[in-house]
Amino acid sequence: KLTKKFKFPLSIDLEGCLDIPEYKKSSQGYYTSWKVAFDEAEKERLALEKEKKEKDAARQRKQEEWAKEQGLPYGGDLKKARAARDRKAIQVIMKAKKAQQEAKAAAEPDQREGSKEGKEAAAAEENQEEAKHGGLLGDIKKEIEKR
Repeated sequence: KLTKKFKFPLSIDLEGCLDIPEYKKSSQGYYTSWKVAFDEAEKERLALEKEKKEKDAARQRKQEEWAKEQGLPYGGDLKKARAARDRKAIQVIMKAKKAQQEAKAAAEPDQREGSKEGKEAAAAEENQEEAKHGGLLGDIKKEIEKR
């Protein structure tokens, strides 16, 4: 049996039919359709990769600006501080990052409401309020006592 392998993911058992015009047309059609789909997928992958790189670069620039404002050693880069084995710098950077996260969490409580954690926190607060007032069971008991 002869098997022809193409440069694309298609392998066909030919059994000596290499010269049939129908085969040539069908194989060219398969290749063309595969190539179009592959090119589209590759373009989409490259666009997503480019977008990710841009976001990472923007995040890195923002982090560097923040580190300059804070006057952090090694530009606020924890990896560089660890590579230099500078324990003091590591502690300073970690404290600054923790303070930044706490400030961000305190400044933006409204964003929590849309997230899963925010919904859980809101449900917990409601449960605490119900517990203070006795909840539904407490309301029923109070109503029974009134009657």
